[in-house]
Order: sequence, then C-alpha cells, then structure tokens
Amino acid sequence: MLSDARIIVGNDEDALVRLWREKRGEVEPEDLSGNLIVQLGVATETLNRRWYGGANRSSRQRRVKHASLMAATP
Repeated sequence: MLSDARIIVGNDEDALVRLWREKRGEVEPEDLSGNLIVQLGVATETLNRRWYGGANRSSRQRRVKHASLMAATP
C-alpha cells in the first residue's frame, strides 16, 4: 500500500477520491504485488527498521503525533 498520508496531503484529487472509496469498501485496494518499489520495501522492512530505528526498536507500533501535521505509527 502506498502511503495514505502522501495521498491525503498531495494534490492528486483522483487518488484522494479512490482512497476515500477504498476506505469505504466501495473499491478493492490497488494490487501492488508487481510494483518493484513496494516489493523492495516489503523485502527490506526489517533491515530498514533496524537501520533507521537505531537501538530503539520498541517504538515500532507506538503512535506518534506531530503538533501541526498528523499522527502515524512508525
């Protein structure tokens, strides 16, 4: 899945409407199994977490909220 946040804050109205319809269950999520970038992310997720997370890996599913933007789970 591409980042919902990127779609929400972006300028692509068609993508935003599709995301809204997807969240309502009106359309199936896009199949990204053939997308190389997505598959590289899936394959290297553990490595990336270790690389960018440093020693603090316990925050993996902790909710983080930026004061002016949005909330996310790292």
